Amino acid sequence: MTSVVISGISGRFPQSNDVEDFYRKLLNKESTVTEFFRGEFGENDSPLSSFPASKLQSITKFDQTFFSIHSRIAHVLDPLIRCFIEPCFEAILDAGVNPKSLAGTNTSVYTNSCISDDESLGCDERLTTNFWLLAHVRCLLANRIAYLFDLKGPSFTIDNSWTGGIEVLKQAVNDIASGRVDSAIVGVSSLLLNPNLNALFQELNRLSPDGKTRSFDQEANGYVRSEGIVALFLQRSDVALRSYGEVVAVDSIFHGSLDRPLVGFNGTNLNEFFTEFYRRAGVDPSQVEFLEADGSGVKSLDSLELSLISQLFGKSRRSPLKLGSVKSNMGHSEGASSLISLVKALMALNTSVIAPNINFETPNPHLDQKTIQVVTEPTPLSGDLVAVNSLSLTGSVAHILLRRHPENASQATKEEAGKKKRPYPRLVLVSSRTQDGIARIVEKVS
Repeated sequence: MTSVVISGISGRFPQSNDVEDFYRKLLNKESTVTEFFRGEFGENDSPLSSFPASKLQSITKFDQTFFSIHSRIAHVLDPLIRCFIEPCFEAILDAGVNPKSLAGTNTSVYTNSCISDDESLGCDERLTTNFWLLAHVRCLLANRIAYLFDLKGPSFTIDNSWTGGIEVLKQAVNDIASGRVDSAIVGVSSLLLNPNLNALFQELNRLSPDGKTRSFDQEANGYVRSEGIVALFLQRSDVALRSYGEVVAVDSIFHGSLDRPLVGFNGTNLNEFFTEFYRRAGVDPSQVEFLEADGSGVKSLDSLELSLISQLFGKSRRSPLKLGSVKSNMGHSEGASSLISLVKALMALNTSVIAPNINFETPNPHLDQKTIQVVTEPTPLSGDLVAVNSLSLTGSVAHILLRRHPENASQATKEEAGKKKRPYPRLVLVSSRTQDGIARIVEKVS
């Protein structure tokens, strides 16, 4: 089977407008929980209308002219969709592909979206327009992208709770490997607009009362809600111009069981899932050096996940498994969370440095510190295999195994390559509508 690589990445993250800035914040052990959130559409007398949150820097900036979207549609476009368009364009460029060259190609678009706060406005006659359906139907998260780039492959949006990002990634990997499509755009989008939804999460005892997500900690008491958007571009390895990582294996499953609540998990079934995952992948779990776990900060879920990790990854290890969760820095981005975790794992592979957890002081009793090490400082990554784990709201679990690209096999190899001088200069062309835009691009490429 043809190997599939992730060749382009882009996104919008709390307090960061690109992947590099986001990872820099993680390496610096910064928290993106910056303010108390108030609803975008008016005040609410409930005390739950104000709560700690990790928010994007802006959800209103959008170049509608560049994408030829009618102003009346752009004005009412669901922010989930509007904020997703530019990252898709950037992810394709990041892969070294001209977005215009994809027109008419067999390229698919698969997206996951769980909750759209903005959809509730459709019931308000004062805010609804004739363009509302063309701006808010959930399938448009994928269909709008396929239309803008004139793509001819499959295009759909699913709702698979927090694990949906890996679920659509699985679809893309399988379709590219089988030849059903030539390439794929995969993405997730999650925004916080309606403060009333916070009360529903509070009823599930999921939210941290003090604004800190303490992944794997004895004092874990819930998570902070967060926003996030991720767009990935996937291709076959033999045609990709770059590779952030090869997808060795990816799978997800729902473990329905009437002997537990809908939002609970069956530990025995999960253990069977992970064991079978690595058996089919032909990989010994002890070879995985770093696991970006779910680490939601909900103590019961963390305890379950840590027990499973110990059973699967703790055997026959030469060194402890390095463990992390980006939720400690930014909270839980819900429908976008699985791919934000994936972005962190890919950046670890490509920088050879694992970003640390924060808010970790007293280990959860289920953490076997002999075989598992929670990363609390920037830590070198020398191995070539990393994994990402995701647990959903309602019993689904998803897992992905990634391999470093051969050209980035080790830090030593990268340093050696950097010593080699090119026999010719490289010409880099940049363009922008403003001088400030040119300056930012030049600073980034230099």
